[in-house]
Amino acid sequence: MQSAANGKLAQRIHFNFGFERRLCPGAYLADVKLFNTFVQVFAICKMSEFPKESILTSQAQERMLV
Repeated sequence: MQSAANGKLAQRIHFNFGFERRLCPGAYLADVKLFNTFVQVFAICKMSEFPKESILTSQAQERMLV
């Protein structure tokens, strides 16, 4: 957001937080919070290779993610 706020008006693709001198200070807060949220989500994700064996859906229980 900060780079978009300092860039040229014609190159911006969003105006949700205003533009030029009337840019909402909340734009920076929203940008930081989104970044922190994605960092926290990816920090707890386990990145691994796709399993070679198939997943048995017959063993799945109700309300279980498969």
